[in-house]
Amino acid sequence: MIYFFIKGLLFGCYSASIPGPIGLICIKRTLKDSKLSGIASAFGVVTAETFYAAIVIYGLTYISEQFHIHDFNFLFLWKSFLQLLGSLFLLYLGYTTFFSVPDEKTNLEKNHSLFYDYISITLLTIIHPMLVINFVIIFASFGLSDPDINFYNATIMLLGFTIGSASYYLTLVGVVSALNAKFNTRLIKIINQVCGGIIITFAIFMLSRGLAMF
Repeated sequence: MIYFFIKGLLFGCYSASIPGPIGLICIKRTLKDSKLSGIASAFGVVTAETFYAAIVIYGLTYISEQFHIHDFNFLFLWKSFLQLLGSLFLLYLGYTTFFSVPDEKTNLEKNHSLFYDYISITLLTIIHPMLVINFVIIFASFGLSDPDINFYNATIMLLGFTIGSASYYLTLVGVVSALNAKFNTRLIKIINQVCGGIIITFAIFMLSRGLAMF
């Protein structure tokens, strides 16, 4: 049991630590809005990642054992559509981040709720085109190939995964929030432009790849 929990914990930390726009959005919201906004966004990411992890762990194990199917290419039928949809949303987020003007009163003037922070990044993470691919590769290669895997051990692994992912993102938000007090308006604007530029670049890259698949 401990073996599968630790394995899930490591998978959760590893998947969360993969560089990408989702982590940058958590950082941006923590700096621009508040620590609570960053925490809400972090839980949104963890919810989406746990959702996909559950599908991969439970779904592929069941299909493989019950129907002896080992070709899971059907998971990628909607890859191109999700890639285009996610890329367009990332372009919007990158644009608004790049041109956002930091304000010392931002927290008081925040025009959306923590629920919005949670739901928006949950949906964005779910339609992230590379997430399910990464999960299938990770769990198929290292997690589901274990001969002792069953639904009980899979649940323990999923629990470890959720804790690992949550620990990483909450630590990230905590560190950024602690450093936020040392950031002045000019530095925050530079950070917004850097984050926005990276998100836009990533979105254009993913958009071009998505269009090339049609």
